Amino acid sequence: MLCTSADYDLIHNAQHRLLAGLPRRRGGNKAGVLHYGYPVGPTLTLKENAKRMVYETAWRAADWDNLLMANPVVHEGLMARGSSLAARTRLLPDPVPPPLNINASEARARLGIPIDGRYVGFVGMMDRRKAIPELCAAFANSSLRHEARLLLAGRMASEFSALLEGPYAPLLRCGRIVRLDQRLSEAEVLLGYAAVDVHAVLQYRRINLSANVLKAVSFGKLVVVDDHGHTGTIARRFDAGGTCDVSDAASVEAALERAAARIRPHVDRQRPPLDRVPSASARVALAAACGPGVYSVLGLPQTGDWVCEGLV
Repeated sequence: MLCTSADYDLIHNAQHRLLAGLPRRRGGNKAGVLHYGYPVGPTLTLKENAKRMVYETAWRAADWDNLLMANPVVHEGLMARGSSLAARTRLLPDPVPPPLNINASEARARLGIPIDGRYVGFVGMMDRRKAIPELCAAFANSSLRHEARLLLAGRMASEFSALLEGPYAPLLRCGRIVRLDQRLSEAEVLLGYAAVDVHAVLQYRRINLSANVLKAVSFGKLVVVDDHGHTGTIARRFDAGGTCDVSDAASVEAALERAAARIRPHVDRQRPPLDRVPSASARVALAAACGPGVYSVLGLPQTGDWVCEGLV
C-alpha cells in the first residue's frame, strides 16, 4: 500500500494505536509519503519543538513500514542524529512539473505584461502568510525600481491591494510594479515562473517544504528566500540565489540586489537536473510499497545525491 499524502492518516493511526491499543494492520508493505516535520535545531521555537516531538512520536507509533520524507531537511536531520526512525525512513525527492520550454520574453507576452527589462516577482496566491509588504518596501527602496519591474501575480489579499494603491501607487502607475490580481491557472503559474528573473518566494517563518522554490529552481531561475528550513537549504544546495530575513525589508532589499546582479541578459542559467526527480521518486516510492523486486522493471533506486549529481 502506498499513500501519497500520509501525514494526517499517520497521526490518526498513531493516536488510535497508542490510546486504544489497536493491532497492526494486516497486509503487505505500507509506505506513506510525509510532507511535514521539523528538524532538531537551536533556532526552533518552543511551539515548533513541541510539534516536532508530536510528529516524531506519531512516526514511531504508527504501523507504516516505510516513511518517505519529501523534505530533505527533516530526513537529513534524522540521519545525522542516528534516530531510531532512520531504519524505516527514505528520502523521496519531491516531483516538480516540467518547466516550459520558452524564454522570458515569450512568457511575458503570453501573460500580457511588458516584455523588456529585468523582473523580480512573486507568483502564486498572496495571503497573510506571504511577506508581500516587506517585498514591496524592499523593491521601492532599492535601485531596482529605476530599471526593473516587480511582478505580483496571483490572487491578492485585500490589504495588499490597498498597499499597492496607497504608498506604492506611483510605482504601480508608471509600470514598475506590475499587478495581476487574479486566480492563476496552472498554465499561467508556469508562465509566471518562466517570465521572472528573480523569484522572491517570501513567506513568514517557514520550515516545511516549498513547492514554489522547487518550481523556480527547475526553471533555472534565481530565488530570494528565508534563511532557514527547506527554502534556505534549496537555495544553497542549488546555488540558486540568496537568503534573507523576511521580516526585515532591508535584508530583503540587499538579497534582491545581490540576486539581480547575477542576472545575465540573454543568457540562460543552467537548470539543475530536476528532470531526474520523477524517475527517482517513482523508484523509491514503489520499492517501499511493493518491495525491491520493482527494481528489475524500473532499474536500481536513485537517491537525492543522484538528482544533484554534477552540481557545482
